Amino acid sequence: MLKIILMWLCFTPVPFLNGTLREKWYKKKIGELKSNIAGAIILSSFFLLYTYLFFKNEIIYFSTGKLLLMGFIWLIMTLIFEFGMGIVSGRSLRYMLADYNIFKGRLWPLFLLVVLFSPLLIRFLM
Repeated sequence: MLKIILMWLCFTPVPFLNGTLREKWYKKKIGELKSNIAGAIILSSFFLLYTYLFFKNEIIYFSTGKLLLMGFIWLIMTLIFEFGMGIVSGRSLRYMLADYNIFKGRLWPLFLLVVLFSPLLIRFLM
């Protein structure tokens, strides 16, 4: 359990870096909608790679239930962190939930699905 939490904690700088690069660099070049899509795809790809690198030698030994539990723990930690940071930053719930509107091209839910299912996906691909 400690390794699962540690793995997630060590990843937390990556979304900050991804968001900073999006806001400071490629958002200006490709626009807000495309930059949000690109950011979600980039972050999802990095999370999958990170999960693989962190657990590649032992993930085949985990049961399907344990892999789902691992992804669920990461998902809950991500949501708590995301909404906690939003509240601390003074953002409204409406503002925070805007990233969940896939009908407006927001792919944040894609990243959350990757977080949830990455352990299973990595094991399936191995």
